[in-house]
Amino acid sequence: MTHSSPESTALGWRLVNLTALALAILGIGVLAYLVVIRLSGGETWAGLSWIVMASLPLAFVLMAASILRAIRRRRNL
Repeated sequence: MTHSSPESTALGWRLVNLTALALAILGIGVLAYLVVIRLSGGETWAGLSWIVMASLPLAFVLMAASILRAIRRRRNL
């Protein structure tokens, strides 16, 4: 069984963190857009609501996994 190097593992988790950050920024941005447009009386595409409903929970799960990994890693030091 081969183990990946710490550098490649760290790079993978950095990618997970950046993905979570991008999803959170996308979700919050789309949510702010929806609020502004709907408060001004406009109609929006229903898909925008789905983007928010998918991106924010996914970003939360990815960040939670990253935090749990960091806790586990710190305990093993």
